[in-house]
Amino acid sequence: MTTKREQAILERVIPLPKTVTIAQTRRLAPTRCTITANSHEPPVRRAVDLLLAAIPGMKESPRGGFVLRLAVAPGEPMLAPLPNADQAYSIRPLNTEQSGLELIGTTAVGVLNAARTLAQMIRVTAGRVEMPIATVIDWPDLAER
Repeated sequence: MTTKREQAILERVIPLPKTVTIAQTRRLAPTRCTITANSHEPPVRRAVDLLLAAIPGMKESPRGGFVLRLAVAPGEPMLAPLPNADQAYSIRPLNTEQSGLELIGTTAVGVLNAARTLAQMIRVTAGRVEMPIATVIDWPDLAER
């Protein structure tokens, strides 16, 4: 991905994550996108609703052409040692047979923070979703936002 394109995507994100790499973007039909979550906690539910609103036509399902997988993972080794780890999150491409992104937080609040970041990065134009294939790691500097 060109630096200019990556910058254009990141200009929409507040606060800017600590580390971000955008390998590429994919243009998808919203109906090919699905979302699934391993928790029903209220912040995770808000995260699902936020992403459903950002991608009109996306459905909740563990299977689809492009899956957004939200997961609360308290012991996530990459996130647990970070400052304010209870709000930390990562976004990364799925490493399975499925195409998509995994949004992971050590708590439900971390998952919501990941969804907020991704929702700012996504653009829907002309009936297509521009989805960044991104690797993001972030945590707040302060214990309370």
